[in-house]
Amino acid sequence: MTLDDAGVIERAVRQVRERRAGEARAEQVARALPAAQPLPARRRTDHPRTCRPEPAPQGRSRWPYLSNIVSALLGAGLMYAALEAVRSSPGRSVTIVAAERAAVSRRPVAPLERTGEAIASVPAPDLDSEARNAVENWRSAWSGRDIERYLASYSEDFVPPNGGSRDAWAEARRKNFARRSDIAVDVRGLTVDAESDDRLKVYFQQDYASGAYRETGQWKTLVLQREDGAWLIVSETQTGPGQSSGN
Repeated sequence: MTLDDAGVIERAVRQVRERRAGEARAEQVARALPAAQPLPARRRTDHPRTCRPEPAPQGRSRWPYLSNIVSALLGAGLMYAALEAVRSSPGRSVTIVAAERAAVSRRPVAPLERTGEAIASVPAPDLDSEARNAVENWRSAWSGRDIERYLASYSEDFVPPNGGSRDAWAEARRKNFARRSDIAVDVRGLTVDAESDDRLKVYFQQDYASGAYRETGQWKTLVLQREDGAWLIVSETQTGPGQSSGN
């Protein structure tokens, strides 16, 4: 038992003693009061339907009324004493509030009812936009004769159309870029076919010009694969939708 608990008990005992002393004083006062005077009898009237006069009530003591008043006062006093005990022990009130909050938090929560409305899901990445950005980066590097950025658009797993090694193909492309003074590449009618979330097939018509050489409307298919968050070319053929590389 703590000092705070001992103080609360001591105050409660003192209040009980005061209550008993008050009851004793109230009883002494009630006994000293004279008995109530009897009420006068009703006068009989000549009305034919008037009932007989009721006999006068006997003398009544005032003690029951005083007892009720004393009981009400004592009840109010006990409530006040309880409030004072709580106010004088802030630690106890904090504990009670914390316990009530803990009880509320432990109450089971009813599951939410599902409605007929569709639940909005997180949209998937815009694969079409990502594919177009990858093709544009490849096209602009080729048109700008930026050989390093052009080669970086191809995966290390890229298989050249002629079936040779990637290193031999990259060396041939370096020589091709070096001997051309200008290159212009345009892309038209691009469409994207998603084979999976990490593999896309892109079809388009390519217009190519370098010096006096012109190539217009050449179909091309690029297969893009996602690698470390970037879309890289793993296959490049001069075919269109529905065509095989042998056509």
